[in-house]
Amino acid sequence: MSVSAPIATAKTLVRDRLTWHMYAALAIWTYFLQAFSPSLPFLRTAQDTSATISGLHGLALAVGCFITGLIGPAIIGALGRQTALWHGLTTLSVSVIVMSFASLPTITLLASVCAGAGGLLACNVVAATLADHHRSLAPAALSESNALSSVLATCAPLVLAIGVATGAGWQTGLLSVVVLVLGAALIFGSRQRPEPAIAPASSTITSRNQKLPRAYWAAFTALVLCCSIESCFAMWSSDLLIERTNAGKGMAALTVTAIIGGLAVGRFVSATLISRTSIETLLYAALATMAVGFTIFWLSGVIWLSFAALFIGGVGIGPMYPLSMARTVRTAPHSADLAVNRTALGLAPGLGGGPFVIGMLVDAVGIANALLIVPVLIAAAMLAVYLTTQRGDEQAGVLNPT
Repeated sequence: MSVSAPIATAKTLVRDRLTWHMYAALAIWTYFLQAFSPSLPFLRTAQDTSATISGLHGLALAVGCFITGLIGPAIIGALGRQTALWHGLTTLSVSVIVMSFASLPTITLLASVCAGAGGLLACNVVAATLADHHRSLAPAALSESNALSSVLATCAPLVLAIGVATGAGWQTGLLSVVVLVLGAALIFGSRQRPEPAIAPASSTITSRNQKLPRAYWAAFTALVLCCSIESCFAMWSSDLLIERTNAGKGMAALTVTAIIGGLAVGRFVSATLISRTSIETLLYAALATMAVGFTIFWLSGVIWLSFAALFIGGVGIGPMYPLSMARTVRTAPHSADLAVNRTALGLAPGLGGGPFVIGMLVDAVGIANALLIVPVLIAAAMLAVYLTTQRGDEQAGVLNPT
């Protein structure tokens, strides 16, 4: 991508070519995430491994995200955003090919690490670029990009299901990621002017000793909690549905579709409200909606009501990540690349740690009791948002500039 001047004077979101390029890259990463989880049971069968080994792929993905959090800023600083973006997407593509055809768990676990590292590197370039490019309208751009990505992500489980039904194989869901990357390269890759090795001045990583403000780490805590809520609810809700309603595994697999559908709606709604409502107000509303959806789902023993509750929970989950990400980036307006990449350190425990803890609790207390960690996380996230809003840094306008 070329170094484009920020759209600083626009009062409404301007969707230029650079913006659509970033939207496409984020959509590919989101699509992969929704193709990854439903593919694991098929991968387990193909490799004839245990549930524990299969579950390690999720942790491996989180490890890759953690690695990006550590070295991502250095990679972007050395290569520039354009090169880093395409390196990340290429790594993701190669990884899904390996995961689709490798027979050894050690190989697919390594591929999962690489997929997490490469995919999140591209995702972080997107977040930093949108923050620099749209400035005060960055929260709207981030919310809209995540909303559009969610729409594409709803197709991932369907592509996988079609592949299985037609005999093309479960690998169809993962391999379609490669098709999306090639499509993005054809549309955006060849028509971009070279970018300097260093990112725009507003977000250049100028020193290895550069530190992020305290307000960043406070907002970072809320981001970690929100990611944990999403991953725990999405990865374990199908097990509770089976236990409470005696649904088959095929029906339970559709829980992902219900959640993603609600997630897309939530992100579209937040994208339309962000220009006239504070981020904190929207986050409180999202967390409260998630609490309602979870409560109905946890108490329900009827399939249709459970799916409705999953959709409501998805609506609440939808705005959490983009809004939390926008809050963290706002705390470090002159270090967007560093701030965005450091959030990956929180994505690792958020995406992998929470579900892993629930997995351990399931054996001890059962799925229903284990999932009660979700309302605890919701309450903690609300408290974190409240405390970070009360900080003097934010009252001075760090998170809510006027």
